[in-house]
Amino acid sequence: DTNKQSSWTMVKNLVPVEEPEKADVQYVLDVGVVGPSFDNSSVPYAMSDRMYMFTEHTPWKKPTTPLLHTKGTCGAEGVPFITIEKEQTVELIINNLSPTAHVLHMHGMSFTVTNYASFSESWCSAGHFECFFLPLALAKELDCSNARAGDPGTKFPYDAYWGCPYDEERDRKTENLQNPLQKDMVSLWRRSWAVIRFKATNPGTWIFHCHMEQHIPTGQIMAFNLLPDKQPPVPKDVPTEGPCPVWSQAEAPTARAAPRHPMHPDHFV
Repeated sequence: DTNKQSSWTMVKNLVPVEEPEKADVQYVLDVGVVGPSFDNSSVPYAMSDRMYMFTEHTPWKKPTTPLLHTKGTCGAEGVPFITIEKEQTVELIINNLSPTAHVLHMHGMSFTVTNYASFSESWCSAGHFECFFLPLALAKELDCSNARAGDPGTKFPYDAYWGCPYDEERDRKTENLQNPLQKDMVSLWRRSWAVIRFKATNPGTWIFHCHMEQHIPTGQIMAFNLLPDKQPPVPKDVPTEGPCPVWSQAEAPTARAAPRHPMHPDHFV
């Protein structure tokens, strides 16, 4: 059961993978909900409580032209994505600032899970149902002195949107760099955290998102724009949309614009 910290050392990779003592670059991603909360039935679906998973409280926003077609240089204002320019080891500290669990999936590559919180086996385990409703102020006194709110504009109820984020001084001791398990999906326990690493070696635009169906249209998606200088040209018969030119066709004077796709869900990149 990889919802539990104690389970992560019970399974080993067939081909051992060693991690460097320190990653080349580190990002801290928070997972939560931004307010205001749902008011009435006139608010369209996915436009009330907005989930986010990013370095800032920024829910997913569909770019006007796909990121893969622009490398994020056009039509990507307000879109939560991170550009990694060179091949390196990237570490993500992911803090869940919400009372619900999430199942996170990475496109384009696998990652290693180098650290995982133990809260699912202690004060916020499945048997402690009160963890779901515990107010932030009380949590700081009882279970997590560094508890942090997800967003001040969201109330459910009495400040129950919070998490117990990763603290390096407290949590580094459980880090595993000796053959940590490789995954492309990880369960992020409620109010909890996980630390993962990936090698930025696969050029492209890859989304990282919650795999719970109701969390995708409500914004829990971000993207990684990896190695833009090494990304292959976009085939001319691939549909595009929006006002921005496809980067690999912009300098071709005789190139015709690709046809517009008739429908594009908001979570397309």
